[in-house]
Amino acid sequence: MVSRLDRGGGGERGGARVSQRSRLSPKMENFKRCFVMWLSEGKDKMAMDYFRAMMLEGLQLGEGKGLPPEYRPDGQMLDEYFRTLARSYRMQEAALYDGVDADAQRASTPRAGPPGSTPTAGASGSSSSSGSGRDGGGRGSIRVGTRWTGPARESLSAWAKAYGAELEQAMAWCRAAGHSPSAPMYAQLLRAYRRSQDVEHVDSTLASMQAHGHVPTFPARLNALMAHLESGRLPSAWAQLKPLMGKAGSGGVDGTVGVDPHTEQLRGAVASLLRRAISAGERDLAAEVQAELVSRGTDLGPKAMIDCLMAAAHAGNTALARMYVEALGSSGGSSSSGGSSSSGNAESAAITVEGEAVKEDGEASEADPTAEATGAAPPLVRPLNYAVRVDESVVMMVMRSAARHAHAAEAQSLAQAAFALLERDVSGSGQAGASARAPSIEAVQLLLQAHIRVRDWRSAFASVHRLQTAVEALPSSAAARSDGGSVRSPSQRLLSPFHGLRPMCEAMMGDEATVASAYDELTRRHADGAPVTTPMLNVVLRALAGVAAPEQAVEAAGRLFEEYGSAGLAQDADSYNAVIEACVRANKLAAVQSLVGVMNSGGEASPGQLAGPPPPNSDTWDAVMRAHVAAGDADGLSLALRDALAQGVAPRTATLREGLRLAAEQGHRGAEAVFRGALQGAEARGGRGSWGHSWGGGGGGGNNKHAAAA
Repeated sequence: MVSRLDRGGGGERGGARVSQRSRLSPKMENFKRCFVMWLSEGKDKMAMDYFRAMMLEGLQLGEGKGLPPEYRPDGQMLDEYFRTLARSYRMQEAALYDGVDADAQRASTPRAGPPGSTPTAGASGSSSSSGSGRDGGGRGSIRVGTRWTGPARESLSAWAKAYGAELEQAMAWCRAAGHSPSAPMYAQLLRAYRRSQDVEHVDSTLASMQAHGHVPTFPARLNALMAHLESGRLPSAWAQLKPLMGKAGSGGVDGTVGVDPHTEQLRGAVASLLRRAISAGERDLAAEVQAELVSRGTDLGPKAMIDCLMAAAHAGNTALARMYVEALGSSGGSSSSGGSSSSGNAESAAITVEGEAVKEDGEASEADPTAEATGAAPPLVRPLNYAVRVDESVVMMVMRSAARHAHAAEAQSLAQAAFALLERDVSGSGQAGASARAPSIEAVQLLLQAHIRVRDWRSAFASVHRLQTAVEALPSSAAARSDGGSVRSPSQRLLSPFHGLRPMCEAMMGDEATVASAYDELTRRHADGAPVTTPMLNVVLRALAGVAAPEQAVEAAGRLFEEYGSAGLAQDADSYNAVIEACVRANKLAAVQSLVGVMNSGGEASPGQLAGPPPPNSDTWDAVMRAHVAAGDADGLSLALRDALAQGVAPRTATLREGLRLAAEQGHRGAEAVFRGALQGAEARGGRGSWGHSWGGGGGGGNNKHAAAA
């Protein structure tokens, strides 16, 4: 090619097969014209291949002493080669990003909200970046939140290693030609090493860049700190990130580069660091980052706040999770601002920005009066200056995480804050045309569970009232009798001490003092004019019957049973079932049969009662059959099963097996056949009774005047 360039030729015109040496021209100016011509014609690959071949041949001839004069390109040629190389690799990177983004988009398809609500996306928590662009050759934005896993991570690493090798080679040619690599070359090399997670080369490249008189630009600094962040070196990443956190309008790194054009990228990096620190359990580092944000009057935006909230909940950091919940709840000062405006990241953030700013920028949240009591750090999360609506799925995830937390008091505090946020948002407050609704039953149950764990009976009974209100609002409960039939509806089971309220009942069974405190709370609630309902008293009744010795439990529960009328409450099937269970524990089979007879009679209300006895239900018959099993009465057991089946009740599989065992032991063929048929039918239904629960009757009890008469 040298001889052809000497004659003014170029490319592959004319001539036959000749050596690589003969196709090169020693006159670099002539080659430069050809090189520029190829680039202008869009023949980037041809231009790069010839340039690369010429440099390699020159280095070979130079024998380690640099490029010979006839092979030395000028700075313009090197810059053009670098730009072409960067453009080629950016196109490859863009294809990788598009593939990952498409996968992420499919995995986080927005879910429609409830009728009348503002549509929000499901909480993916995948990205903590406020911006989502790509960093180009020193001018584009830095993407800091894309998740790279599995094959995508391997593809990106292979791309980065190839790009880094090409850049190192181009910089070596610069030095061999007597030129110093430019700052954009160093910046792109930092970027390539970051993508390949080669932190050591990132640090050495940044040091070399500064040693050669180049002041690192903001993108170069950000790529360097993101390399530390993405490799899990959080303290060193924070050491590099903190100097970049200058306020808008002030000088940036080294006082030479303004931060304003890169605010979104900087916020994304801070959010990514904070989320990773929380997830890794680096509580001191997370607190330091939060304190720095508050001191600068800076917030990360709703998307990042929700990401950090989810990270704190998953990591079991209930104190920090509560701070985020309270900050989101108090953002904007009020959630009742009229109208709603969309946010640029509302869909991906699982939030909707509403109204206008109503707080002065820089105002921090007030101190939490419970912080000292719970051992939590002072609040370090700054509320946003506009109202937000958090997706219900995010709040539910936080409440479920609180339910699993070992520290009951902290879990209760988080659950209360999360429920308050959920109650505000699902009520339609601040949304034009939104229909108000109550939090879901699951949310109320999670709140109730948090109160039960700390034995906060006042709050627990308030949650039971919430639950009862929510159950009564269900469409199916409008047609269901409150005292239940033989087969119980799902809504009735939610308020039963044998099913939905069983955890609360069992928590009271720790000792008699616990039951007494719960009863005192009900008495105080009644005196204060707060609603006291039959399900509330049923829980105390069953707990009282289960905590004492059998004989004492029958007497104590009988007295409490008589108090329903004085409290203005009607006994339901659960009230009678608690009494029946007490009689079962005390081996009072005659009393059990008498109570069931009263329930089957459908008679008028006795003096002091507001309603007649309810019919037996599934729990009733299960307790009756267990009483016959305990007494070894196969005949009575068979009759009880026939009565239950006649009322459309199929007892629990475990009870049927006990009955079958007793009948077989006593050689009662008729009872054995009945139980075998019932057991086959129960197993065909999946091993459950007609009420669809595997929960049985457990300890508990009570008595009334009917049992006493029996």
